[in-house]
Amino acid sequence: MIGPIAVIVFMVAVFPVGFFLSGALLSALFGEFGTRTAEAEHEGSELVELSLRR
Repeated sequence: MIGPIAVIVFMVAVFPVGFFLSGALLSALFGEFGTRTAEAEHEGSELVELSLRR
């Protein structure tokens, strides 16, 4: 009886959290990679300097 309950708890509580955290991690990695690639390809452009001002 404990087996089905453990599976349900895993499917409801653990799996969605892990799924969303892995998606957030992949998004952060893709964002960082894209930013570094764009800055390297357009080095010296005044648009890069303007976008980095805050």
